Amino acid sequence: MMSHEEFLRNSFVAGKLAHAYIFSGNDLAAKERALRTFFAAVAGKDRAKKLKEDFWHADVLFVSGGQENEIGIAHMRRLKDAMALGAWQLPLKIAIIRNADAMTAEAQAAFLKLMEEPRGERVFFLLSAHSARLLDTIRSRAQELRFYEFLENKNADGTVVQNLRNSSLAHRFEYAKAMGEDREKTSTAMKDITSGVREFLLDALPKGNRDLGYWRGIMKIITETQKALQDTEVNRRIVLERILLEL
Repeated sequence: MMSHEEFLRNSFVAGKLAHAYIFSGNDLAAKERALRTFFAAVAGKDRAKKLKEDFWHADVLFVSGGQENEIGIAHMRRLKDAMALGAWQLPLKIAIIRNADAMTAEAQAAFLKLMEEPRGERVFFLLSAHSARLLDTIRSRAQELRFYEFLENKNADGTVVQNLRNSSLAHRFEYAKAMGEDREKTSTAMKDITSGVREFLLDALPKGNRDLGYWRGIMKIITETQKALQDTEVNRRIVLERILLEL
């Protein structure tokens, strides 16, 4: 399967870039690698090494939240003015909006108008852990690439389940959407969730507390879900959401 880095690089080389991309999910490092790879394709590897928050380039614009991490209408006005100048040294103008879900309703409406302007030589990257908070009209006009680290990068508690329990509902729904895309991903997610729930269940057994009944209930839902996945053509995303809502 082609990686996001390869996809972006190939799209640029082929002249088939989308107007805007949404990098959703919680894997910040993977998002930065994708940006760096894309920038290397556009500007060369030496310049790409300098791509970071404080990197200044006339053709690369960063937008991030100000007071209380909010991205307001003023940010969008400055972005519009800067993008109107066009590219100077690079083949295209690049705008990177970090924490894009922190845009206010007014800022999102302004950004939508910016997206609707003639494309020209420019591309937008919206980095968002919770892309569901973005306007549907923005998401429909951008190509979404999902970056998750649930399965490979476990936290101190050691389980994917603990990561999911610490996540917001919006984040869980995005995880279900990403892992429900095909059978292989769903199977991997189910194995990790089952393993994590089993660990919690075994930990609750000797204690005999009320958590025991809770984890038994979760395991029952998992068993029912696995049977449904094997015997019927159910919507994989929906059955994953059912489990995640109970965690």
